[in-house]
Amino acid sequence: PLDVCFLPTPVAEYAFSRQLEHPTLRTLLIGGDRLRTYSRAQTFEVINNYGPTEATVVATSGRVEVGRSLHIGGPIANARVY
Repeated sequence: PLDVCFLPTPVAEYAFSRQLEHPTLRTLLIGGDRLRTYSRAQTFEVINNYGPTEATVVATSGRVEVGRSLHIGGPIANARVY
C-alpha cells in the first residue's frame, strides 16, 4: 500500500489528465514546476511544494483545491517568504 507519494509536477499533471487513481494513496506531494491546471477533485489530498531546485528544499507548501486559485502555498514553520 502507498499512503504518501511525491511526483514532479508535469508527471502529476499527466496523471490528472488521464484520470489515474490509486486505491490506497492518501496524500500526493508535487513540486519542481508550476502547477498549470487542477480542475478535477481527487480521492487523495494534493499538496503543492515550492523551493529552490538547486538545494532541493521545500520553502512553501500548501493544499491544492478545485475551484481555488493555483498557488505555491505558504511558508513552512518558522520561516518567512519574501
